[in-house]
Amino acid sequence: MENQGTMGGLLKEARLGMKYTLRYVEGVTGISNGYISHVESDKVKHPSAYTLYVLCELYGVDMMGLIKSTLKN
Repeated sequence: MENQGTMGGLLKEARLGMKYTLRYVEGVTGISNGYISHVESDKVKHPSAYTLYVLCELYGVDMMGLIKSTLKN
């Protein structure tokens, strides 16, 4: 995976680990699947805190841990 270790890559990994589709996440969060896709592919490098919070809560990911792990890259 080309963006492995990036914030987007880690979020995508978490989503796929939960077996959630982009459409499912859109339906649950109200965040468009296109935007989520852009976050996951790192086209959006700095998603809002709200977006990160909602996705991390849904995926069971520690938001601060995610941020800290991606600051090292």
